Amino acid sequence: MTVFSIYHLNTRCVLRFRWLHLFFRFDKLTINTSMKAILAVFIGGGFGSVLRYLINKWVSVIYPTFFPLATFLINSTGCFLIGFLIMFIGKSFPLPIKLLLITGFCGGFTTFSAFAFENVVLMQNQQIGLALFYITCSVIIGILFTWFGIIVGKGFV
Repeated sequence: MTVFSIYHLNTRCVLRFRWLHLFFRFDKLTINTSMKAILAVFIGGGFGSVLRYLINKWVSVIYPTFFPLATFLINSTGCFLIGFLIMFIGKSFPLPIKLLLITGFCGGFTTFSAFAFENVVLMQNQQIGLALFYITCSVIIGILFTWFGIIVGKGFV
């Protein structure tokens, strides 16, 4: 039995998660997008994730330290890269290229870059309070949920 299946109905791509209804009381998630867009994100995300892994290993061997230097460098580089790509690509490139490089590659390389960009957009829109709330909640909830996940995970060991 497959975990999920992807099929097309007209121009809509439908993802059917066979186990999702157990948690959310529904078993179909409809996305208005093309298979080309999904593949672009998938391929870009794969390359970004592999590059993150390789850089992490390389930095950890060359600069062994207690500070998570590799993650810090990857997140910082990813933030620069997403900002650069958004400005460089702009409206002149087709959507699949944007999805491949920005959503896929940067998302696979580091989700922190998307988080940083969303906060920059909030601040540019003069929503400083909302940006600070988002930053604070994301960091605190992220750490708490990681800790909670560790506690729950220990119960399965």
